[in-house]
Amino acid sequence: MLGAMTRLTGLVRAESIMGVLETKIPVDFLEINKRALEIGLQLADSHQ
Repeated sequence: MLGAMTRLTGLVRAESIMGVLETKIPVDFLEINKRALEIGLQLADSHQ
């Protein structure tokens, strides 16, 4: 959902979100959260 909102609103760059994820998400969960963000970005792109 965060990825979709990021893409649809344009308020924050996806790179900024990735940077925050890297500092706030435990390493064990980082990859799955990055992938979820990417999926959200792609879904938003496909519905514009």
